[in-house]
Amino acid sequence: MASTKKEQSSLWKVTNVVLGMFFSLACFVNRNDADWYLWMPIYSIPCLLCFSAALKPSLADGPFWQAVATLLLYGCLVYACYEVFALSMVFTTRGIINPFAVEEGRELGGLIIIVTWARTVLSSLAAKGCSESSEQSSMTSMVWVMASLAVIPLAFWSLCFIPGLGTSLGHCVGMKSC
Repeated sequence: MASTKKEQSSLWKVTNVVLGMFFSLACFVNRNDADWYLWMPIYSIPCLLCFSAALKPSLADGPFWQAVATLLLYGCLVYACYEVFALSMVFTTRGIINPFAVEEGRELGGLIIIVTWARTVLSSLAAKGCSESSEQSSMTSMVWVMASLAVIPLAFWSLCFIPGLGTSLGHCVGMKSC
């Protein structure tokens, strides 16, 4: 049981580092965006929270860290509702298209990643007070959600840099390869 907890702790740290890298890259690519002043903080806050949770996990147990994560969660939920409305307006004018081919869809995708991450982290912190077996199964599930959340966006993003494929994918619109 102890080795399983240690493995989960290690995977949790690695997952937070990978997801922190994703959020830092997302923040970096938004520096040239028209509304950079909005998106750079939206991505930099979870980036800082991820790296702080990976480097010093006890910080995530603190009230300040949890308050910032909670505010981020609810702020992004409200903004996601706005983006759903904005995306529905795009669908009304252009018809049903790939949502990642338009800025509203990509922004909504980023918000969904942040909301999922924040909800998972806050749920894992709440599960620490549960019974040993309940905590074990709940932590295992959350670690897998976090690992998927860390790897899937980076995998889809890397597809944009494959010559020929990047120009045909909707989420790669406007990206320039290095």
